[in-house]
Amino acid sequence: MDNTDISKRLVFARSGWCKFYVGAPGDALERGGSFNDGDEGSEKYNFLVINGHVYGHVYGATDGFRPKRVTGNAAEALKDICVAVFATEPDGLGQVLVGWFRHATAFDHWIKRPLRDRGVYSWSSAANDAVLLPIRERKIAIPKGKDGSGQAQVTYARGTDGKLKQLAWIKTVQRFIASYKGDSLVGLSGSEMASELTALDAEDILRGQNIVESASLRNVIEDHAMKRVRAELQREGYEEIEDVSNFESYDFRARKGRAIRKIEVKGTRTIGEAILFSRNEVTLAEAERVELYVVQEIEVTEKNGNIKARGGTIRKIENWGRRNFAKAALSWQVQIA
Repeated sequence: MDNTDISKRLVFARSGWCKFYVGAPGDALERGGSFNDGDEGSEKYNFLVINGHVYGHVYGATDGFRPKRVTGNAAEALKDICVAVFATEPDGLGQVLVGWFRHATAFDHWIKRPLRDRGVYSWSSAANDAVLLPIRERKIAIPKGKDGSGQAQVTYARGTDGKLKQLAWIKTVQRFIASYKGDSLVGLSGSEMASELTALDAEDILRGQNIVESASLRNVIEDHAMKRVRAELQREGYEEIEDVSNFESYDFRARKGRAIRKIEVKGTRTIGEAILFSRNEVTLAEAERVELYVVQEIEVTEKNGNIKARGGTIRKIENWGRRNFAKAALSWQVQIA
């Protein structure tokens, strides 16, 4: 599915929150509403691969999606569409994009999944057309309210007249899906899932995240590091500094003279003795020149649930893509101290 298809044939489905959506032990549905009381929701199998396909479901649309609201044509079959799944992040960050199904086919009734006791589905796609974002990549906000998702389980990119809504958040999702080149959790083995969770725990420890919810703190630290490094780049004479972190495997694209630089940013509460990187971040740094800026020893305070970050020392790491990495399922760890 190309960019045009993403823009014109997109629908949003609200799900409960899971890490992997395969019905794994200990990965129960969270924040999914009364539909998922008792962990009975079919949504927990939304990204389970069965015979090369994945089968998605969302409650609240018993007669399926409305064709005119998805394709713009009430008579058009719901094939080759894109279903974007969002959920409420359990650490209080609000609704975020968790994954999507491209080239999907939707149905006007619920169908039992091919495997027994795996619930029902409302749409399906080939497994290699589906993306379940790693937990650290679930950052794209899906707002609530009148011009957001409202209270419905299904949100359409088109209005009742079939015309596309011109809303910034929908355009952000369209662009993110169309340009995403990162990792997906679809099809991981049990050992790979365990390794991914271990890597997340390790990242929390390395960042010193032990006083508040790790996801909330991680975002505050990352935002602070980005602001500090942007100011540093300006001081160093960089121009046209563009935040591309939502769409590329690095954080800033900036110009210095005639040279265009790719810049990776990491923030930590520790002295930065070890930093975690995604597979794509490492692959890019091994192949191209990517500048790495680490903001070390960031101070974090928390009062009445309000988390703030300040300070920190900025360190530039040369040739970081040539270091020795310790591999996890979807992450690499590098010693930089």
